[in-house]
Amino acid sequence: MSKFIENGKCLYTVVLPANETEECKFAVKELTYVIEKSCGNPIKVITEQEDLPEKCLHLGDTAVALATAVKPTEEECATDGYVIKKRGENVFICSFGRDGVIYGVYEFLHRVIGSEFFGEMEWTIPKVENAELFEEDILRKPEFSKRARSHASETIRRRFGFNPEFGMPWVEWAHTFFNLIPKDKYYKDHPEYFSPRGTQLCLTNAGLLAEMKKVVISRLTPEWFEKNDVLAFSIGHEDHNSFCECPTCKKMTKKYTKAGITIRFVNEVADTINEFVDKNYPGKTVKTVFFGYGPTIDPPVKWNEDGTCKPIDETVIAHKNVAVMLAPLGSNWAYSLLDKEYNGRTRASLIGWRETNAEIFMWTYDGVFDSVPLPMDNWEHLKESYQIFKDSKSFYLYDECSRNGKLFDVMSYYVRGHLMWNLNYDIDELVRRFMKGYYKQGADKVYECYELFRKNTKEQEKRFKQLGKTFALRSFIRTQPYWISHEMWTKEFLSKSLALLEEAKADMVNDGIKSLANRIELEMLSLVGLYLQLYADELDKQTLKKYIELYERVMLLNGFMKETQRGGAFYVYAKRLVEWKSLLWEELK
Repeated sequence: MSKFIENGKCLYTVVLPANETEECKFAVKELTYVIEKSCGNPIKVITEQEDLPEKCLHLGDTAVALATAVKPTEEECATDGYVIKKRGENVFICSFGRDGVIYGVYEFLHRVIGSEFFGEMEWTIPKVENAELFEEDILRKPEFSKRARSHASETIRRRFGFNPEFGMPWVEWAHTFFNLIPKDKYYKDHPEYFSPRGTQLCLTNAGLLAEMKKVVISRLTPEWFEKNDVLAFSIGHEDHNSFCECPTCKKMTKKYTKAGITIRFVNEVADTINEFVDKNYPGKTVKTVFFGYGPTIDPPVKWNEDGTCKPIDETVIAHKNVAVMLAPLGSNWAYSLLDKEYNGRTRASLIGWRETNAEIFMWTYDGVFDSVPLPMDNWEHLKESYQIFKDSKSFYLYDECSRNGKLFDVMSYYVRGHLMWNLNYDIDELVRRFMKGYYKQGADKVYECYELFRKNTKEQEKRFKQLGKTFALRSFIRTQPYWISHEMWTKEFLSKSLALLEEAKADMVNDGIKSLANRIELEMLSLVGLYLQLYADELDKQTLKKYIELYERVMLLNGFMKETQRGGAFYVYAKRLVEWKSLLWEELK
């Protein structure tokens, strides 16, 4: 085998293409950081030139890489996949799209150095004096072409295997009706563009369609196409369950369904976009995306007795580059998404939308969206859910987390990021690997807490069946009012879980790694919040004071308190702290 590092010095020179991209710049920054941290010496970086050193590590589309024909095709690795190949004394990390070289660098560093990223401020980089290259070719293709997760920095997303921001370049993102057709601009002169209640647009109005086409084209400015080959443009209804109830829409809904009206409208807009792009930016693509969510979750299909379906008619079949963003918010994550009994509507949506010929984008959920940091055990069917999305040929997967400091949130980033690249991973193996890398000396106790958490879920499911009720893990608290209850979170469970995490934290502090203690306390936030909410009046003064101080400390250290003035969940956190402190003041009187 060839040496990459020998006696603490890297033997290779990094070669960047003359027209290096921003992605290449980011990749080389990550590469040089790890190598210098690992061996203690920097690696030389040059831009390609005529006379190159004997041993080169080529990043991206250098002239030598293109001449050596190592660049992969889109079919081989999608837009974000990559190849790592050694040819003679040269090593190549290449991709079809711009982003792939970054992910290729991470795998190269893992294979050669043994580095691995686990979370904020936790990139494990072994110290090495000598490191060898591997000889076999590596070809990686992610399970989903574009992958995204909410609430993290661009660097963190990259290192976990996600794309930055919302997963791909979005000219307009998510709920865009009133962004494209603002009420303050249009409503006075064209109230007919809007639903009678003013909550959505009227998609059967011809004038609105004509105006929407003009507005959409005006947003497709040249700078969007300078660096991007594939763009997405959301024409998404506003974020509530209403739909236009004008006489025409009511009539058309009976014939085509709400989703059918939507896809017919979007088809017309997409045709205009395609014509514009083909004429002005040949070789580029804009995917026009609408929501299969809320009023449009049910696909415009007719169901047969055997469970198969077909489109209502040819007008609800998606045109070129039209995609539906399926967002099954009402799903019960305690069961398979294809379970007829517990997820009948989600199942019908996943099956039915395939028949419309629309490209599938997925918007899935991780957490309980409410005013307190609630833990959710949605691990049981996670891998199966991703497999279902893959079987639906989903191009894009966006994972929205609840951003409220819930239990095992960082671990969820790690596991989901890995699964989006490779569904052959075993989740428990990923969990154990993450805990060892992230919680260090406290890993065993945290894993015990994880097992206890999973066991509690099974016990609650069994209890609900005995009561003749449906057990549910849903993303909104209003759909499961029993969620914050003494029965769901017993004092015994919370006490035992917190004791395990206290032991894990003590192991870290005793070893002098005080910065790691916050990781454990962040895991305690959900449990302490539940403990205080359900049992504050039963706690002795010392325990009450300890948990109030911990809750406030975690809020401050993790930046949650900065957001309290915005309202919403973080405001409620601060309000709860005042309520709990009042109990403590009463004790002190």
